[in-house]
Amino acid sequence: MATLQQRIQTDRARRAQALSQEQAAAEQQRQQLEQMQQMAALEEEYWEEEAPAPAPNLAAVFLNTLGSEMAKNQAERDAQDAFIRDVQRQQAMAIERRQREEERQRREAERVRQQASAQAAALPQRAPSAAEVAQQAERTQAAEARERQLAEQAAAERARQQQLRAQRQPAVASTPVVPGPPSTEAAAKPLRFVLSIGLLNKPGDTVNPMCYSNVITRPGPPGWGAPGFLPPGSGQQAHDIVQSFKAAFIARCRASGREIISDGHFNYAWNQSQGSEAGMQEVRPRHREDVLVSL
Repeated sequence: MATLQQRIQTDRARRAQALSQEQAAAEQQRQQLEQMQQMAALEEEYWEEEAPAPAPNLAAVFLNTLGSEMAKNQAERDAQDAFIRDVQRQQAMAIERRQREEERQRREAERVRQQASAQAAALPQRAPSAAEVAQQAERTQAAEARERQLAEQAAAERARQQQLRAQRQPAVASTPVVPGPPSTEAAAKPLRFVLSIGLLNKPGDTVNPMCYSNVITRPGPPGWGAPGFLPPGSGQQAHDIVQSFKAAFIARCRASGREIISDGHFNYAWNQSQGSEAGMQEVRPRHREDVLVSL
């Protein structure tokens, strides 16, 4: 009996030890399974992060870029057109104000003449004195000088408008124009221009003085004077030639003893077309206060 009981206890101890080992092995397998699941999850996240990005749609990118460029160019053209319209509106307003002022002055002069005629008719007829004759001559000369000044200002304004249109024409062209081959005569036509700038008044002046240059002649850029559009860069080349004389011209005007009003009053007229050639002929000294310099 004692031997049997000892065997039973030994067998129980062996079974308990085997059960404990089985439980430990099962726990170890469960831990290994959890580690493998964690590693699988990490590997899946890694491959998701490292997955290559889908290839871009080149056609869509090209269309978007083209649309942006077209919208940008359209916005620039709209801004240029708005600027040109504003300049033209200001010029039209200035011309209208000048015309109204000229008309008012004409009406005032006519009223003065009619009033003087009525007074002369009401007074007994007598020979005018030398002082009255001199005064009448001075008034007549002043009226003629004023009319000449208004005519000169109108001619200068027309020349300035032609100059602005010539300068703005390349900027507002919506599409580039390919000109035909210029003729030998058009290509050889010289560039002729006259510079002008306003001067400050001095005591005794009867008009607003101006400083003018002589007619300056230089070889014209390609296509200068030909009908239609100039070749690309030709108008800018002519503009640069004229601007290169600005500093020397202003220095000569100041050397005459009169100070200029400002650099912003610098103007020029040139012979790009037949109309501008005619306008250039009107830009010259007309009064004793005006200054002529040679370059």
